[in-house]
Amino acid sequence: ALSPDLPFSADALPTWQTNAQVWQVAISRGRAVVGGNFSQIRPGAGQAGAARNMRGHPILNAATGEPDACQLPVAGGNVYAVKAAPDGNTVFIGGSFTSVGGTAAARLAEINVATCTVTPFRVSSISSTVLVIETANDAVYFGGLFQTVSGQTRRSYAKVNRAGVLDTSFVADASGQTQDQYSNTVVPGRNARGTALQLSPDGTRLAMGGDWFDVNGSASHSFAVVNSTTGAVLRTWP
Repeated sequence: ALSPDLPFSADALPTWQTNAQVWQVAISRGRAVVGGNFSQIRPGAGQAGAARNMRGHPILNAATGEPDACQLPVAGGNVYAVKAAPDGNTVFIGGSFTSVGGTAAARLAEINVATCTVTPFRVSSISSTVLVIETANDAVYFGGLFQTVSGQTRRSYAKVNRAGVLDTSFVADASGQTQDQYSNTVVPGRNARGTALQLSPDGTRLAMGGDWFDVNGSASHSFAVVNSTTGAVLRTWP
């Protein structure tokens, strides 16, 4: 079970399965929003029902694991990041998609599972895939493979307000990678990827993780803590 009020169990449950990887799950209003790079969901072993073609992110009943009446399938890519808003009323999804539920929304979108709609939240021109999302009451942080957002340089991390407008005061640019996965030679300035974000309990600091060697000119290998308002580096791990 996925709801906070329902314990995990070893019993055979009717949760539907996917035909490829699931990357993240978020709970909103009794539904589980699932994100991954699969193209189909099917009933669990021994369960009734037929497989359904569904790319990227099915919406399931959090208590039973069965598909919800509300479905907002993505097109044009996959879903790699799923994060509920702090109040739990909506869910942000990120990835490489170009539309959600038939509504144009590229790489980052907000959905309301109670009304089964895509909200007006839009971020202009994210240059590449979104891999992680963190939410606050008044802001959305995200990371990934992109190098620009809304026409401005934002290397692997960015911050927007709840309408999707880029926060120009926040800059936490990450860069630098090894020549290849087997190499120890670092290429400074090379495009990197942001894969993890976590706000501190008081909301003043943002922990960032990924595959990089530099944040805002400060040497730090794959992990750093920055100011959540400005992106200024507070702690590094060279």
